[in-house]
Amino acid sequence: MQDYEDNVLERVLSESEKNNIKYLICNSTSEKDFDKVTKLKERYPSVIAGYGLHPWYNWKKKNN
Repeated sequence: MQDYEDNVLERVLSESEKNNIKYLICNSTSEKDFDKVTKLKERYPSVIAGYGLHPWYNWKKKNN
């Protein structure tokens, strides 16, 4: 979700609400996503934030 353009995100959230989907989970995959995920959570009450590192990004950090 953090990579969607605003108009696409609005459409996804609107369609979710129309289909009785109460919550959406937005997971980070790297540290650079943390701020974006937090802002989405704060802006949209239906977004549940998940913070973590995808193993691919963690592996890359260890090997650089």
